[in-house]
Amino acid sequence: MRTILVLALFVLPSVLYGQLDSVMQQADSISEPDERVLWILSYAYSQYSNSPQLTEELALEAKELAEKNYFEDGVARSHHILGICYWVMGMYQKSLEHNFQAKVIYEKLGDERRIMLIDINSSNVYGELKETEETIKTLRSLYTRAKQLQDSQIVLLSLNNVFPEYRKLGQYDSSQILAQEALVYAHALSDSGMLCSIHCNLAATLNEIEEVDQSISHAMIARNIFRKLDSDRNLKRLANIQTNLADSYRRLSQLDTMKLYMDSALALTTKIDVPYLERELYSGFKDYYIKKSDYKNALKSLDSWVEVNDSISSVEVLKEVKNLQFQYESEKKQKQIALLKAQKTSERLKLNTILFLSIIILLGSGLLIYRQKLRIIKSAGREKSLNNSLDQKNQELTANALNFIQKNELMNDMTDKINELMKNADPSLSNELNRMKNIIKSSFRLDQDWENFKLMFEGIHGGFFMRLKETYPSLGKAELKLCALLRLNMNLKESSSVLGISTNSVKTARHRIRKKLGLNTEDNLSDFLINFDFESQQLPAEDLSKLIDIK
Repeated sequence: MRTILVLALFVLPSVLYGQLDSVMQQADSISEPDERVLWILSYAYSQYSNSPQLTEELALEAKELAEKNYFEDGVARSHHILGICYWVMGMYQKSLEHNFQAKVIYEKLGDERRIMLIDINSSNVYGELKETEETIKTLRSLYTRAKQLQDSQIVLLSLNNVFPEYRKLGQYDSSQILAQEALVYAHALSDSGMLCSIHCNLAATLNEIEEVDQSISHAMIARNIFRKLDSDRNLKRLANIQTNLADSYRRLSQLDTMKLYMDSALALTTKIDVPYLERELYSGFKDYYIKKSDYKNALKSLDSWVEVNDSISSVEVLKEVKNLQFQYESEKKQKQIALLKAQKTSERLKLNTILFLSIIILLGSGLLIYRQKLRIIKSAGREKSLNNSLDQKNQELTANALNFIQKNELMNDMTDKINELMKNADPSLSNELNRMKNIIKSSFRLDQDWENFKLMFEGIHGGFFMRLKETYPSLGKAELKLCALLRLNMNLKESSSVLGISTNSVKTARHRIRKKLGLNTEDNLSDFLINFDFESQQLPAEDLSKLIDIK
C-alpha cells in the first residue's frame, strides 16, 4: 500500500504537468495575447469535470497572462473557471472567493449575463454546503432576471439546478413541475447535455416517491442521450445515471440487476473523484451481500464504506474549520506585530525630531520627550505580549505533532499485539482480530493528521514552505515536510514517527537536505532553518500577498 502511495506522489504530478506543458506549447503558437488567454480558458473549461487539477493550473496560467496584459475580461473569466473547478474539487470557500472576484470585475464591465452565470456556480456551491434555502433563493432570483432579459439558456440552467433542491425539501410536486418546464426549454434549445441532466435528476426524484417504472424510463432516456454526447466529458453524470438505475432495481427487489449497475457505477468512480457516490455504492453492496448471506464481502464493503465516509465526515470538516480559524487568528496577531514595529520606528523618528527641536525650544522639549518615550514603552509592551502569544502557539503546534506521534505509536503497538494473538487464534477469533486491524487501519490517517498539522504550522510560520522552496528549488515535498519538523527542533525519533519512516531514512533525508542547503558539517541544520524563518519573514509589504500554501 505504501509503495502505491509513493508511486502516486511522483507519477500523478508528472502526468499532470506533462499535460500542462503540452497545452501551453499549443497556446504559445497563438501570437495575440488576449486570444491566447481565451484559448487556454476554453481548453481549461473542457477539462473541469474529469481533470479539475489540470483546469486549475491552466486557469492560473491564463489569469497571470491576462493580468500582465491588463485584459480584464480574461482575468474575470479565469476567476470564473477557478470557481467552477474548486467547486468540483470540494474546495467551496475558494470557489466562492473566486466567484466573488469574477463578479466584481463583470459588474465593472457591465456584463450581466456573465454575472448570472457566476451566480449559477455559486448556487452549486450552496447546494453542496446543504444550504438549500439559500440555493433556492439565489436560483429563483436568477430565473426572474433571466426571464426579464429573455435569456433562455440562463432560465434553463436555473430551472435545472433548482428543481433538485425542492426534492431535498420533500416538495416533490414543485420539483416535478419545474423539471417539466426545464424539459420544455431544453428541447427548444436542442441542448442534449441539459436534457441528459434533467432526466437523470427526474429519475432520482421519482425513485424517492416510489414511481420506480417512471424513474427507470427517465434514467434510460438520460443514458441514451449520454451515449450520443462526448462520453469522456462528464463521467460523473453517467455514474449518477447508473446509481439511479441501481436504486430503482433495489426497490423492485431485483438484486442481481441492481448489482450489475452498481458494479458499472463503481468502475466509473475509479476514473473520477466522487466520494459521495462511492459511499452510497458501498452501502448498497453491503446490503446486497447481507441479503445473499455473503458476510465476508459484506464486511469488506462495510470497511470500504467506513474509509470513504471517514474522508468526508463532518468531524473532519469541523476540524478543518477550527484549524482555519486558528490560522486566521495567528495571522492577525502577526499583522498586529508588524504594525507595532512600524509604529515603533515612526515613534523613534518623532523622538529624534523632538530632540532636535529641543535645542531651539528648551522649555517645551522635556514634556514632549517624556510623552514620546512613554508611547514607545507601551508599544514595546504590546509587542512583547503578542510575541509571547505566538510562542504559546508554537508550543501548541509542537504538542499537536507529538499527540499524533503518540497516536501513531499506539496504533502500531496495537497492530503488533493483534498480530501476535492471531498466530495462535482459532479461525473465528482470527476473523474478529483481523476486523479489529481493519478498524485500526481506517483510523490510521497519517495524511489527514499531516494536513491538520500543516494548516496550524502555516498559520504561525506563514509562507515558510513557499519561501524555502523559492530559495532552494531542489527541495522535494518530503524534504519540505522534514524541514518543518526540524524548524520545531524535533529529534530523529519524533520526526520518523510523524513522517511514518525509519530513523535511518530520516538521517539520510537530513543529509540530502544539508547538501541541498549548502551547509558544512559543523553547521546545525535546525538552527539554520530557525534563522532562515526569522530572516526570510522580513519581507516588503507588497510581497506578503504572494505567500501561498504548498500542497
